[in-house]
Amino acid sequence: MDSVFAACSYQLTPTDRTHGYAATTGKVSVATGSSCHWTAVNTTNPWISITAGASVTGDGEVTYTLAGNPNPGTRVGVIRIGNQDFTVTQTGVTCTYSISPPTHDKCYGATTGSVQVSTQSPCNWTIENPTDWIVITSGNSGTGSDKVFYSVLANAGMTTRIGTVTIAGQPFTITQAPYPVICPANKQVECGAAWDFNSPTLNSPDVTIQSMTSVTNITCGKSFIAIRSWIVTDRCGNTATCSQTVTAVDAVPPVLTCSANKSVQCGAAWSFDPPVGTDACDGATVGITIVGTVTNLVCGQSFTATRTWRGTDACGNAAMCSQTVSSVAATAPVLTCAPDKSVECRCGMGIQSSDCDGGLWRKRDHHDCEYPHQPGLRQEFHGDADVASD
Repeated sequence: MDSVFAACSYQLTPTDRTHGYAATTGKVSVATGSSCHWTAVNTTNPWISITAGASVTGDGEVTYTLAGNPNPGTRVGVIRIGNQDFTVTQTGVTCTYSISPPTHDKCYGATTGSVQVSTQSPCNWTIENPTDWIVITSGNSGTGSDKVFYSVLANAGMTTRIGTVTIAGQPFTITQAPYPVICPANKQVECGAAWDFNSPTLNSPDVTIQSMTSVTNITCGKSFIAIRSWIVTDRCGNTATCSQTVTAVDAVPPVLTCSANKSVQCGAAWSFDPPVGTDACDGATVGITIVGTVTNLVCGQSFTATRTWRGTDACGNAAMCSQTVSSVAATAPVLTCAPDKSVECRCGMGIQSSDCDGGLWRKRDHHDCEYPHQPGLRQEFHGDADVASD
């Protein structure tokens, strides 16, 4: 075909042209002799189309269109005009990305949201999400401008958390408020002691709190378990609850007071004195039982007796005390002697007659007699056999 145009010369203006990635239209001027015929042919590239000036005689103009380049690489095509090549260069697409909004503040509760991705129509993009509490629900890639949908799990922690998802190369940051209330710790108090519930601590701005219910369950005696609940509402309408349990326990034994130990006269009537029991939790509600009584003989009919009691409150706490009673013989026995009497002195029974002297022997005890005129002279008498001795 070039031999057909050999006798003519063709001047193209411009001789080549570079276009951007978008679809567009271009023109080339052709200068030649008035009798020179020429054609314009797109030889190899389907993305170049000749729309005018495909066959002309003399001066003319070629109009062409380019399809958009969906790829980032530059491409080159040639239009053959007469015997001249017109080079068309089309740059690859240069993708720019933006997202809206780039950040979002969330309340503590589970929620959803979306992000708008803006870019050129042939541009592909992906999502990188390293955060386990942010879930992408619309897929992890896209082409052109589109929306990304996501959900956020509830924050059960006591601190604010921040997560960043990369969308089309752009950081999208979510800041989520913490659980809005810190509940007071459960506690234990002694039964009978003064106490009150502790107030919760608000852990997030723009929240309101109100008391819900208080429930008390009796356990034993006057011991109990009391529970108070609160409800908190944040600015998004999410609600959270918390509660405190107060347990009143009776861990202290009752006070069991026994009477003082005492002594009684041997043979006199007596009894133990009952103890008195009190309990700080249950007041006077103390059950008293006898544990045992131990008696030890001392002498004769004297003895010591000890009784032990146990006092138990309504919760099973117990205390013991005892009283000892001593039975003593403090009175001396009564000893009665026979009346005094006189006996006749007998001579010839081992006593010299000169010692008798006509005097009278005086009875000293059951068997002995003494002679008052001679100290130390005694006489033992046993019926008719009396013996005097000194």
